[in-house]
Amino acid sequence: MKRLLLYIAIMLAFLSRSEPVTAQSDTFFKTYGTGSFDEGNDLIQTQNGDFVIVGATGVKGDESFGDIYVIRTDTGGNVIWTSVIGTGENDKAHAVTEAPNGDLLIAGVSYGFIGGYDGMVARIDSQGNLLWIRVYGGSEWDFCYDIGNAFNSNGFIVAGSRGNETTGFSDGWIFRIDDNGDIQENQVIGGPDNDGFNGMDILQGYYVFAGFSEPEPNNPDYWVHFTNFELSEIYSETWGSDSAERFNDVAITGSLTNRNVTAVGSYQSDQKLNPVSFNLDQTGVRVWSDTVFGADEDEWLGVKDGIGPDIFMYGYSYSSIGAGKEDILLMVRDDFNNISELETTGGDNLDIARGGVVVDSNLVLAGVTKSFNAEVEDVFLLNLDRNFTQLTLTDDYRDTTYNYVTGVDEQDLKYNKNHIKVYPNPLSNGQLSIDIGDQYKQSVSFRILSINGDEVLNGELSSGLNQFVVSELNPGVYMILIESDRMNTKKTTIKKLVIN
Repeated sequence: MKRLLLYIAIMLAFLSRSEPVTAQSDTFFKTYGTGSFDEGNDLIQTQNGDFVIVGATGVKGDESFGDIYVIRTDTGGNVIWTSVIGTGENDKAHAVTEAPNGDLLIAGVSYGFIGGYDGMVARIDSQGNLLWIRVYGGSEWDFCYDIGNAFNSNGFIVAGSRGNETTGFSDGWIFRIDDNGDIQENQVIGGPDNDGFNGMDILQGYYVFAGFSEPEPNNPDYWVHFTNFELSEIYSETWGSDSAERFNDVAITGSLTNRNVTAVGSYQSDQKLNPVSFNLDQTGVRVWSDTVFGADEDEWLGVKDGIGPDIFMYGYSYSSIGAGKEDILLMVRDDFNNISELETTGGDNLDIARGGVVVDSNLVLAGVTKSFNAEVEDVFLLNLDRNFTQLTLTDDYRDTTYNYVTGVDEQDLKYNKNHIKVYPNPLSNGQLSIDIGDQYKQSVSFRILSINGDEVLNGELSSGLNQFVVSELNPGVYMILIESDRMNTKKTTIKKLVIN
């Protein structure tokens, strides 16, 4: 176990807990990879106890071009299925939530459908099959960073940042979609410079969003925006100084009768980031705030409400003893500003926790690792007890049979998306050609969707050149979903089609 050294706590008092929490014993550490750039950005536990991790995979071996990566495991971290969804450009999943019927809603970003980066939400079923994918935004860059179930089963809430087409800056962005992905409510909130939401939480009819707001260019402040179930503002507060500050995540914490808000993130000092946390009462008044200083860069990326008074925080630390790379940074504290655990763990290279969920009294984390025999970067899943015991991670946990676990052999997974050709594009003569080459050894189907997600054409594809008459389609932007299924892995490649 590596214990975090050289930390000086400001406004912190380490107080022992009056009642210990019984911890689970079924801790584990597992990694998953395609042999390329793979990362886990968010994690949930489903209604039946499975874990779902979403992130990105660089199946072309280039970290500049990624696909959405979804991994579903059982309670022990054993893979049930994986799914890869890509447009042929740069796509990434930032967050996931489970619908009441067991479907999964994934929020993230996709490049090039409307203009630059666009906000994206995809819906897949419990087996990983893509049901629909929608893109949102305008001609500027737009991002979806978090998603959750709206109050009263009234669709889904998405948070992120929306590019302002007048100023060129970004604004905080909140919108609600129905089961089909249609926007039912849309809010853009911001000032003259850049603003955005990085995380949110939903509980008992309240929504809280956290991120950053710039009172002047390149000087962001912390921002928390709290609303009722109708998304009407209860309070919206910012705090800042001369340094760059931001919140990365937020959670509604505390007892059922005394719900506070805890937001975590970082501020910049001496050219490095320092982790910071705020606790606010129900009116937005700051109860406490603190930071922990290390010798190098450290940052909180996530926060979760635990059992009783516990609040779990996680992120990364450069300051711990190790290989001079990021280690996983962990803390347990409560609403009263008492810290009971502050630890780091990791291997001999980069290890960062980006998503988490509380299961009983355990903290389960997902993220990215370059340690533990990772060929490039792997996704990890780490189940820890409440006291962070059994923190030592070894190569023995490395899943060296990842190519079989995912159900895709290395050659198939590293397919070249440029082999899929859609032409002419733009299309004006009504004759569409789709050439998938000879890379697919299994059945391949396709669907054409409008930009609103409505299916307008579907069919089967054979190796080589396939031609279709699409003269009945109206002018506009469409998405072509090319879908294959090999063993337990679904792979979807998305191409943009413009019809004049």
